[in-house]
Amino acid sequence: MLDAVCLVNLFHKLESPFQLKDITAAFETYFEARLPVTKAAIQASAQTANLIHGQGLAADIMRKIVFNLPAWIQAASIDKMQVRSFLDFLPIIPDRGSKPIPPTRPASTKSSVPRED
Repeated sequence: MLDAVCLVNLFHKLESPFQLKDITAAFETYFEARLPVTKAAIQASAQTANLIHGQGLAADIMRKIVFNLPAWIQAASIDKMQVRSFLDFLPIIPDRGSKPIPPTRPASTKSSVPRED
């Protein structure tokens, strides 16, 4: 979903007539913005898989530690994983949950796609 939001925001910034170089620049910006986040997500997924499926005494000890962390540490780590992305051209919807999640603009909104005529 975050990749889709990033791409939609980038494509929304393009001006008509759409030229191949502008679309290419949008994909390059998308790649630069999302690749580090994607790599981190893959690495975190691999670490979680190793934690859950690891064999041996060291894996047993790590599971015991991680799954018995204090509640405040678990809450802090969950808060870091929550992202509320939004589309640039739509208004931000107010929070209705018990704990607000700060809106995060995807990296695509921080830099615009260069336009050459």
